[in-house]
Amino acid sequence: MTIGAAAVVSATGLALWIALAAETATGWGCLAIGVLAVLTLAVGLAAGWPSAIPVALALLGAEYAVFLGVDGIAVDARAPLVAAALLMTAELAYWSLELRAAIAEEAGAIARRVAFVTLLALLGMLLGAVMLALVDAAGGEGLWLEALGAAAALAALVLVLGLARRTA
Repeated sequence: MTIGAAAVVSATGLALWIALAAETATGWGCLAIGVLAVLTLAVGLAAGWPSAIPVALALLGAEYAVFLGVDGIAVDARAPLVAAALLMTAELAYWSLELRAAIAEEAGAIARRVAFVTLLALLGMLLGAVMLALVDAAGGEGLWLEALGAAAALAALVLVLGLARRTA
């Protein structure tokens, strides 16, 4: 229950942060999407519905996309933090569902998992910051940069699918 609450707190913090960062008119729309995301996650975790987690994460991503699109932000330096928060929320949410089925935790398992999730989020944030620095250094224009971005997105997708297949 504590891990699920931490996932909801993480999602709430991200939703509020995005809504507060947006301009006033955009902020209310972002807040509405964020509230829907947090409610979806909370209800899904309480009911034990794993399918609610990706829906909630997609809503949080949509909130961020609305913020970027409506406020006209091309490259946001906060993107690595948003990615890390999404990753942390997802890991905590799925972990909370895993704990329902666990019979008994071995000694130190929770501490190791918390350290792993934290390290994963920090590495994701670092990778995002490096990619933003590369885009900034390259000037942010050109076909080769778009191709590099598409390749990076494909690599991220392959990595996520590989991790999902390994844990399934």
